[in-house]
Amino acid sequence: WAPMEQIKVDRLKFIVGLVLAYAALVYFGAWAGVYLFCHGHFFTVFQKPDNIFSAMWKWDSNFYVSIAQHGYLWNGNFHQQQNIAFFPLYPIAIRFSHILFGGWSGFVVIIPATIIGISSIIAFFVLALLQLPEKQARIATVAYTLFPGSMWFFSAYPVSLINLFIILSMIGLTKKWKIIPYIFAGIGTSAGPTVVFYSFSIFIYEFISKINTTYFFELSLIKKIKEIFL
Repeated sequence: WAPMEQIKVDRLKFIVGLVLAYAALVYFGAWAGVYLFCHGHFFTVFQKPDNIFSAMWKWDSNFYVSIAQHGYLWNGNFHQQQNIAFFPLYPIAIRFSHILFGGWSGFVVIIPATIIGISSIIAFFVLALLQLPEKQARIATVAYTLFPGSMWFFSAYPVSLINLFIILSMIGLTKKWKIIPYIFAGIGTSAGPTVVFYSFSIFIYEFISKINTTYFFELSLIKKIKEIFL
C-alpha cells in the first residue's frame, strides 16, 4: 500500500479501538454502579432498571423523551420543572430513532446520542489533525474522549449533538469555509445553550477581525485632539 493509505488505515484502527474501549469502560461502569454497588434507597426511589440502556436513561433524559413523545407541555405550575426548558434538536433525533426502531426503549432513546457522539470523536480527530502533529492529535482525541462529560454520549442527552456542531463549525473555520461554519453553528443552537454562546462568540470574532483598525484610528477622538492642539 501507498504510505497515505497505510496512514488512513492506522487512523481508522486508532478511532475504532478508542471508541470500543471507551464504550466498554462507560457501560461497565454503569453496570457495576447499578447492579453491584447501588442498593436500598436507589432501588426504592429509582427502581431497578430493566437493562443497561434503561440504566443510562435518567434525570433530564426524561424531559427530552417527553418532548419526543408528546411535544412541549406547560401545566402552569411555575414551581415545577417543565420540558419547555429544554432544546428541541435531541428530541427530534429521538423521534427519528423511534420511527426507525419502534417503541421507546432505552436503546431507542440513547442510540442517537451514541452515534452522534462517535461522530464527534471522529470530527474532533479531524480537527486535531488540522492543528497538531499526528501524535499530539491522537493524545488530544484520547483526552476529548475520556473527558467526563463524554459519558453523556451513552445517555439520552444532547451533549454529543452540541459537541459535534461546534467541532464541525471549528473545522470549517480552520479551513476558512465561507458559510458552512455558520450553518453548523446556527443549526446547533437548537441543541443547547452552549452553541448559542459559541455562535455569538464567533460572530464577535468575525466582526472584530473585519474591523479596519487604521480607519477607526484615523477617526478617533485622539486623532482629532492631535489635529486641534498639535
